[in-house]
Amino acid sequence: MLGILPMAMSVGIMRGVAWLASVIFRKRRRIARQQIEDAFQISSEEADKLACQSFIHLGIMIAELSHAFVLTPETLENYIDFSDIRETDAALLAAGKGLIVVTGHLGNWELAASFARGISPDLLTVARPLDNPYLDQLVNGWRGRLGMTVLPKGDKAALGALKHLKKGGIFFILLDQNAGGKGIFPPFFGIPASTMDIAAQLSIRTGAPLIVNTLMRESPFRFKAVRRDPHYPDTKANRSVEALRLTAAMNADLENIIREYPDQWLWIHRRWKTRPPVIENPLEDRDHSK
Repeated sequence: MLGILPMAMSVGIMRGVAWLASVIFRKRRRIARQQIEDAFQISSEEADKLACQSFIHLGIMIAELSHAFVLTPETLENYIDFSDIRETDAALLAAGKGLIVVTGHLGNWELAASFARGISPDLLTVARPLDNPYLDQLVNGWRGRLGMTVLPKGDKAALGALKHLKKGGIFFILLDQNAGGKGIFPPFFGIPASTMDIAAQLSIRTGAPLIVNTLMRESPFRFKAVRRDPHYPDTKANRSVEALRLTAAMNADLENIIREYPDQWLWIHRRWKTRPPVIENPLEDRDHSK
């Protein structure tokens, strides 16, 4: 229904809906506010204002997607400033080792993969199936029109991504959500954050470069592709140490972009929910009286 309306009207409606959501979903707004305070070391009032803006960002994103679903990828590209990103990324892909593109729930992440269509038709990603089967079908239909193959999260996803990269394809992955007990703990805004190391491990195994690339909104339905310099794996280094180094570098790149566009990140997600395991010190709690 939003897609039928003019873009300005869709955006206006969703701004209002998102503001209302920020009032109704007080727990999520509180989570966002607390995480913003911790990340930026700002006052509670400033953090709460930014938390509300992040809700409105999500509302605008829904309005944008409602129109993007009825456009072709070629038409969509009229609204995106790629600058020289495609030329640079095409050169990375030409090395023949594949390319790992990392992004986060930042800007309009559902459209962020559209840059890849111009340099390769061979795009693979991993995603958790949405709870609503109709919405899942709609979103995956859009991803398919971008030339993207979607693998469900699970044990077979890493093997599928490995085979894809060895064929010289592009693997696209979001890397900014809490990975629970399966993650490693590089810093994110100076705080240890459980993060998947799948991108780093695939890079080490294949030699594929890693690059952080996001699609940031400059105004409703007008985007700029923002990227950071590529990271190359040391395939001879200790795998665990190298995975931590590469994952920390990608976290730092995402953090850098979030600092530029603080209202366009998914602050309502509990990014630091999982804490690092406590390593017991064998010298503590020892009875020194004996």
